This record gives sequence, structure tokens and C-alpha cells, in this order.
Amino acid sequence: MSVIFMKPLQIFKLGYVPPHISLFLAITVFFASLHESNFFYEPFRAILIIGISAVPVTGGIMLLNNANDVVEDRLKGRENILTEGQINPTYVIILASFFYIISNLYVVYISLSVKRYAFVPFLIFSLLTWWYSDKKIMKKITGVRLKEHYIGELLTYIVSFPAFVTAFWLIFNDLDYRGLTFIFAFTFLGMFYVSIKDIKDISSDRKAGLKTIASILGPNKLLKIGCWMLLPYYISFFMSVFVGILETIYLILVIPFTIFLHSSFIPFWSEDWKISVKIKSNIKVLIISTYTSLFFIAISALFVLLM
Repeated sequence: MSVIFMKPLQIFKLGYVPPHISLFLAITVFFASLHESNFFYEPFRAILIIGISAVPVTGGIMLLNNANDVVEDRLKGRENILTEGQINPTYVIILASFFYIISNLYVVYISLSVKRYAFVPFLIFSLLTWWYSDKKIMKKITGVRLKEHYIGELLTYIVSFPAFVTAFWLIFNDLDYRGLTFIFAFTFLGMFYVSIKDIKDISSDRKAGLKTIASILGPNKLLKIGCWMLLPYYISFFMSVFVGILETIYLILVIPFTIFLHSSFIPFWSEDWKISVKIKSNIKVLIISTYTSLFFIAISALFVLLM
């Protein structure tokens, strides 16, 4: 185990560079759920809660995924301390397990404290994300690794995204129409994420004989589905403003939405969703504008809190 502590920076990179998207979701929901919450008057406690409940488990997801995909990552030419054989994957899995346990135990504690069942959706999220990556336990027990089949991928993202958002909302507030808006919207964001994230891995998935979403649908259909999923993601926020669930400030999302339409959706449509060098920059804009939307949501929520 001492090997782990010899390379803390490299292990940190495995877990948090880049961060898992659920960490961004947790921070965004954190600000949004503080509206009319008692935690608004305990900011340091609220920050501590989000830190202990979100940071370990999101890092654990990345560590677990990297530790179980060493062979695949070597085939893809990825370089890290696992693919280079500098650390035993088992040590990283143990560390990921520790991170999962910390977050889950703390969420149980907070759930009992606030008298809301946040630990239930959080446990569902944890089980699905673990099963998604794990080869050593869940695959041996069930015979299935969710990541290796499109049904498992869909199940993971359709369920885990709303479960994660629900858990963090219940930690800080009662579930209301505001919360349901975020759960609904981020479910579509999850579908966008699962459509886009593995486009680059299509060839390796097909060589490995995996029936993943990417290997079955191909890059063009994935891009098309991902972009269409962003439409209800954005529209759900706009409609919530118009019916009075969310404040007018949330219309700031028109900025990333317009960028998405102008620089991604329309150009992709005009090219019949065919991925080529010509639209490479448009794909980068797609990713940046989507992550920027999360930033704008967090800023909008913070503005509402301070008003």
C-alpha cells in the first residue's frame, strides 16, 4: 500500500483530471438546492457536505474505471501510471472503494440528520457506477459489466444521473418543482454525455467485440442523438422560467443555447451529422458550451440566493 503514497500526484490525475461530470453536477445542484434552504445560513457546513459527499465518490468513479480498463487503455495508447505498470491496479481499486465508502457513509449520516432519504438515490447511483466499471466483483457475480453492453450503458446513465441529482437535492432541500426541473433536465444531459463521450473509442470497442452504444450506432448517429438530447435539456429550464418555477435570471442559458445552435447543431445538421475534419472545431464548441451551461446555471442559482 505504500506504493500509493509514493505517487500521489499521478493518482490524483487518475481520479480528477479531467473531473467526472457528476462533480460538476453536484456543485451546480448544490447552489440551486440552497434556495429557501436552512443550509443557506450555514455556508461552511454546506460546503463541507458537498466536499465530503461528492469529491470522494466522483474521484472513485474515475479511479475504478481506469483501474479496470488498463488493457483497453494500452490498446488506445493512453499513458498513465496504470498503463505504464508503475502501480498495481488492485491498489487503485482499493482506494476507489475507500472513496465510495466515505461518501456513502457520510450521505447516510447527513440523511439521518436532515431526515430525508438522500442516501437511497445516492446508493443507487453508487451501485450502478460501480457495476458499470467493475470487472472483479460485480461482473463475476452477475456475469455482466454494464460498460460493455449498450443496455448496461443506457441503464447506468438513465438512472444514475437523476438518482445523483435527486440525492444532492434531498441533502439540502425538500424535493419540489424546482428539484424536479433539475432532475428532468440533467437526465437529458446524461443522455447527451453517454452519446458523446465514447465517440473516440468506437474502433477499439469494435475490435474488442463490445456491444457498446458507440460500437453499435457509430459516430454520426451518436453525434445526432447527443445534440437532440440537449434540446430538452435547455428547453426544460426555459419552460420552468415561463411557468414561474425558476427565476428570470436562468434565461442567461440563452447564451450557451444560442452558441450550441449556431456553432454546433445547425452546422452538424447541414453536414448530415457526418463527423469530419471540417466540423472538428464545432465539436469542441459543443463540449465547451455544454459545460458552460452548467456554470451559468450555478451562477444563476447563486444570484438568486444573494438577492
